[in-house]
Amino acid sequence: MEERLKPDAAEERVSAERPGSANRRAAGEALLAAEEPLAPEASVRMLANVPLEEEVVLVRIDLAGDEVEPLLERGIVPGCRLCPLHYAPGDGPLVCRVDGSLVALRRETATCLCVRSAQEAMGLLDAN
Repeated sequence: MEERLKPDAAEERVSAERPGSANRRAAGEALLAAEEPLAPEASVRMLANVPLEEEVVLVRIDLAGDEVEPLLERGIVPGCRLCPLHYAPGDGPLVCRVDGSLVALRRETATCLCVRSAQEAMGLLDAN
């Protein structure tokens, strides 16, 4: 027998498959943070506050779904390594090395990227 969806359920399924839909964003946002915290919250800081040349690991992205997609397309995903290299003058972007590639990020965006030190992340990973 063919399974039929109620009109509301069918709309939810279709809207979840549409790019940029609220349901898709809600599902995607759940993937933007580690399932279990690997470090105390006190050790997590914003990328904008990291000194130049210090390598860090991305823990979480605190942005709305439509603002996250461009970051994901550039390889900025939880677990990637970031290294701030240069602040442009004035309110210009922050240039970072992201797993070997150079990426310019708005300072506002850098304040929404939660990171922790790469050395600390390695120590926590070895302990498990």
